[in-house]
Parts: sequence; structure tokens; C-alpha cells
Amino acid sequence: MLHAMRKGVKSAPAKLLIGLLVASFAVWGIGDIFSFRLDSRVAKVGDTEVPATRFINGLRREQSRISRQAGQLVSYDMMRSAGLDQRVLGGLIRDAAFTEELKGLGIAAPDEAVADAIRSNPTFQGPGGEFAPQAYSLLLAQQGFTPAEFEG
Repeated sequence: MLHAMRKGVKSAPAKLLIGLLVASFAVWGIGDIFSFRLDSRVAKVGDTEVPATRFINGLRREQSRISRQAGQLVSYDMMRSAGLDQRVLGGLIRDAAFTEELKGLGIAAPDEAVADAIRSNPTFQGPGGEFAPQAYSLLLAQQGFTPAEFEG
């Protein structure tokens, strides 16, 4: 039986059929590889997206907080089994829903008010009481935030 199959594959119609299959995969199948786009969001509430990076940073913050409390490193598997990943995601979705509601009501903090609040926060001030951009960036990075996430 194998001998008959090997012989059949060498025939002109079989070669034509295999060639057509290869060509069709090359034309239609290869496009999927180049058009594939990783969805970088974990949730979307209205027009507000929750990026995967925000979720990962939230997990890292939660891991750090719980590890400090426990006095030992808490793994992501332990966090997942305790449902903490869902709690972090739920918090991000709740924040996105709150943002959407505020947008719908037309409520937003002016950029200058946000900037003033950040500049006047003692946590972000240097020894002379002036705003220290380096301290601001460093403290945000330690907490797993970017300035855009924190200010947004």
C-alpha cells in the first residue's frame, strides 16, 4: 500500500495537486502571519481600554505588596490560585468604568490642576521644597506607573 502511495505521489496529477495546495497556502496562508496583531488590551469599557501593561504592572504591585506582608516572595501561580489576578483585573475594569462615567458626565480635571497637584505634593519635592522631576519619575517607576498612567 505504501508503495502504491509513493508511486501515486510521483504522478503528474498528484504533483499538480500538491503544487496548487502549496501555492494556495503561500498566497492566503502567509497573509495571516503578517497581518497578525497581538491585542495589547485585557479589557475595554466603552471607549476606555485597559492595556495589558497596566494589568501586568498591577499584578507586580500586588505581588510586591503581598510579598512584603508575608515576608517572602509570593509567586504569580500562588496569586492566581488565590484569585488575586482577577481582583487586580476587576479593579482596573472598575477604574475604566468610572472613567467612562466621568467622561459621559463631562467631568474632567484640567491638565493644569493635575500638574499643580503633582508639583505641590511633598512626596515629589526635593529638599528645598521645589518639585523634583527625577524623584517624581523614580517614585512612579518604583510603584510600577508611568507618568502618563499616573496623570491620566
